Amino acid sequence: MDDIIDMNENNDEIISAEFAGTSGSVRISAEVVSTIAGIAAEESKGVAYMYTSFSGVIAEKLGTKKGQTKGVRVEMNDGSVSVDVYIVIKYGMRVNDVAAGVQESIKNNIETMTGLDVSAVNVHIEGVCFEKAEKQVPSDKKNEIIADETEDDIED
Repeated sequence: MDDIIDMNENNDEIISAEFAGTSGSVRISAEVVSTIAGIAAEESKGVAYMYTSFSGVIAEKLGTKKGQTKGVRVEMNDGSVSVDVYIVIKYGMRVNDVAAGVQESIKNNIETMTGLDVSAVNVHIEGVCFEKAEKQVPSDKKNEIIADETEDDIED
């Protein structure tokens, strides 16, 4: 397996791994690995969402960075992959458990889907998401609550 560095039409570096096969070769780009890692991280228990910087948000809006690759950085060297993921976790979750789950999920998914060796998965916890719990009001009671509040306001 060889690492290959190409340039695309924008002169951006494209890193890929190439496998020699019996009927040709297979090239896996870093973007593919990044997409696999991003989806695996987002689906992990305790992850609220992937973190991205302001410049990452701008790049996504301009279409130069896809949603599944935000918050993910991939390096491919000598047939092995190193991944850095930047996540925001849900409030109340144990940080070490979430990070370990993300690491395991990313490593398993990349190795299973691509056959590449994952040398490291570095998880960067960038924040905590505090979700407000909304009161669950049955739909048939919503009108009664609004009517009661209106009557109280009129009496005052």
